[in-house]
Amino acid sequence: VARNESKFLKLMEQDTFRANAHNIVFIPGDLTDTASTVLAAERAVEWAGGHVHVLVNNAGIVVEDTLIDASVDDWNRQFAVNVRSPFLFARAVSGGMIDNKCGKIINISSQASMLSLHKHGIYSSTKAALDGMTRAMASELSCHNVQVNSVAPTVVMTDMGRKVWGQGDDKAQRMLDCLPLGRFAEIEEITSMVSYLASDASNIIAGQTLCCDGGVSTVGLHIRKRDVDAAETEVAA
Repeated sequence: VARNESKFLKLMEQDTFRANAHNIVFIPGDLTDTASTVLAAERAVEWAGGHVHVLVNNAGIVVEDTLIDASVDDWNRQFAVNVRSPFLFARAVSGGMIDNKCGKIINISSQASMLSLHKHGIYSSTKAALDGMTRAMASELSCHNVQVNSVAPTVVMTDMGRKVWGQGDDKAQRMLDCLPLGRFAEIEEITSMVSYLASDASNIIAGQTLCCDGGVSTVGLHIRKRDVDAAETEVAA
């Protein structure tokens, strides 16, 4: 589901997507609009024959600004896409999952749900809300053998990740200095986690937020470089 069909068609030119074209459909929808989102969700369920086995809520937007300076429109847009659309899609597919006594709902959260990032106040709020909704959904749906979980990555080198955290600038370096692993995530590292949660191997996991964040959730926004420099100084001494 997306607004831009031309980008979808460009994506379909890649070998991986072209080989699976029979399993992929483009459904136009503006996730900032409730009616459009509901219609898109209903069309997706219809295309799947009435039963969606796995739902991955991956849509997300970020508008960089402080909470004090951000507009109400920026607040509404980010909550619409990052929180309301996952709710509406989950509601659309959960009925079929309950009827069939199986299903997986995977919400893509963020390290920002647990950390306060500069000019990401609204975005952080949306992802914290998404994690809370994940736990609430899991508590309601687990008895129907429907597992609901979140994946919370650090910066991922997607188009949006490169745009917001393009490596080479000071902001990106400051974030890298906070990651114990010292690097951002590659797309494949996150998709493999999503694939695991979508598989039967994860059937015992419910209501969890799995952090794929390079270790930053273990230390917070603590400057790793200072620790490295201190360790090197101690060894040298």
